[in-house]
Amino acid sequence: MLVGVLLSLGAALCFAAGNTLQKFAVERLPQLSLHELAQTLRTLLGSLWWLSGAAISALGLIVQVLAFDHVTISVVQSIGVAGVVLLVVAGRLMFNEILRPAEVGALGLVVVSLVLIALSLASSGNTPGHRASTTLVLVASAATIATGCALLSNARLRRDHMGFVYGISSGLFYGLTGIASKAISTELHGPSLISEIGSVFSSAYPYLFAVGWILAVVSFQAGIQSSRVGVVGPLSGAISAAYTVGAGTPLFGEHLPTSASGVTFRVLGFVGIVLGSMVFGASDGTSRSTRAPAADGPVQA
Repeated sequence: MLVGVLLSLGAALCFAAGNTLQKFAVERLPQLSLHELAQTLRTLLGSLWWLSGAAISALGLIVQVLAFDHVTISVVQSIGVAGVVLLVVAGRLMFNEILRPAEVGALGLVVVSLVLIALSLASSGNTPGHRASTTLVLVASAATIATGCALLSNARLRRDHMGFVYGISSGLFYGLTGIASKAISTELHGPSLISEIGSVFSSAYPYLFAVGWILAVVSFQAGIQSSRVGVVGPLSGAISAAYTVGAGTPLFGEHLPTSASGVTFRVLGFVGIVLGSMVFGASDGTSRSTRAPAADGPVQA
């Protein structure tokens, strides 16, 4: 269990560091457009700073897959949202993003919630699940992609609530990669490394992960380019965690701790982390980045 917790924490640190570098990079790139997906990807891939951030985030994904094999989805995702604190601090120090009193309180709630998650680990019922119906995973994934794309295609909603839309949509897509990562981890139980690799790539999961990752990256980068990373990041992290736990726990047959105290700590901890992160999207109307918008408006999509 300790190994899983440490791996989860390592993944959170990688995601926070990678997102910070990516924010630094997109602040210096031309306006990103979701209508021109190929051009947007070429723009991102042409930035050494962005590639460095992406590489660190990719390392985080690998570590997260290993974590899923040691502890339950709820533990991995709850610890993963701890990266929110680092993102907010980085936004304040590097990008002059001001923390409001409510946001400071939200960070305190996240820290307390993480303590509750840690206390829940003392109970039994932390065994990771190792089964899932591929059909159900694909159905849930299709519904997720459709929902995220519908949000991004709503021009009025995107214009009036930019950080909210990009945070929610990228969170859904990142949640999809979380489900795919968990599914990949269930294939890592073969008699040899070669058989494990073969099992992974003969399944639909790595390709599902690739689709979710591309959609998540583009929507998240567009969001942090025109809105505060301290808003889009926490909101995206909260939705991603909620989706991965909410969908992944039944899909993979995982269970909550068996004791009453363990269940209480786990549920309160997870809810507290999600609520604390959601606070950062509450004042979305004033969450624009310090970057000046382009002549034809903010990030195109």
